[in-house]
Amino acid sequence: MLKNDYGVDKLSHTYVEARYVLYKMDHEELTKNKKVAQSWLKTLTTARADPDTKIAPTRLDWGIEQVKALINQIIELTRTVFKGPSI
Repeated sequence: MLKNDYGVDKLSHTYVEARYVLYKMDHEELTKNKKVAQSWLKTLTTARADPDTKIAPTRLDWGIEQVKALINQIIELTRTVFKGPSI
């Protein structure tokens, strides 16, 4: 379908991964795992640095900011859970 309708012969792995991360974020399928979130950040940052990417830079910037905020939420939640009750 992509080849016939849009003339797309191939898609880079980075492009596909970045689209997948953005799709998950759009549909609020957020991770609670810090390592997964960091991998998402790396994927979006790599896609942002790629001059041949077909994803709008503003969209990638939005995704990067959202993932950074998600990582901060995970860190804060972890601190709260492991802080425990004060004596």
